[in-house]
Amino acid sequence: MENNEQKNEQVRVDKVVSKIEKKIISTDDELNRAHAETKKVQQTYSDNTSVNYFEVDDRIETSAELQQQRGLVSRLTENESILKNQLSTLKDLKKSPYFGRIDIQDDDEEETERLYIGIASFENEDGEFLVYDWRAPISSVYYNGTLGEVSYETPMGEQKTTLKRKRQFQIVDGQIRNMLTPTKPLVMKCCKVPWVSKMTSICKTLLPPFSMSKTILFEIPRVIC
Repeated sequence: MENNEQKNEQVRVDKVVSKIEKKIISTDDELNRAHAETKKVQQTYSDNTSVNYFEVDDRIETSAELQQQRGLVSRLTENESILKNQLSTLKDLKKSPYFGRIDIQDDDEEETERLYIGIASFENEDGEFLVYDWRAPISSVYYNGTLGEVSYETPMGEQKTTLKRKRQFQIVDGQIRNMLTPTKPLVMKCCKVPWVSKMTSICKTLLPPFSMSKTILFEIPRVIC
């Protein structure tokens, strides 16, 4: 039974990875176009810095143009940086799309909803979330919730739902290595974060502030903001 479930889960991983690969290609193309546009504008900006400054009107006009081009270069550079970060995140997601799953059912819903949780959110072409960011409000149910009625905080206030199942994955290079179904709150074993002076890890047995469980979670991949 467990082998069949893991096979089914692997089928989903393969489908998600395939969509991520397509997104990587389109994002890489977009990044290349953005980089080419940035270089073009930078070259124009450089050429315009050597214009005639002897006439007052020329100086005023040139100054306005240079300020406008500086702003454009800044926006293009920022956009290029965003695309680079997105590409880096997608490449990490390709290796390990997610590490957790929760099955929940709201009181007003007849069907159980299955949510997968990873280092960043990922949507398909129709805007459907294939992966939820681990920092999303609903993701706290994965760490804190026990089976049964649970609650989580959102910008709209406290929300309640019923946690039907919780599943935990260790996915490496797109392949499920381990899978289990815990019933208690989880503890992060290792959480790599880029904003802490390139620390490789900040914890080995980190207890979330809302959990006193000692259940060990598989290593979580680097968190990317």
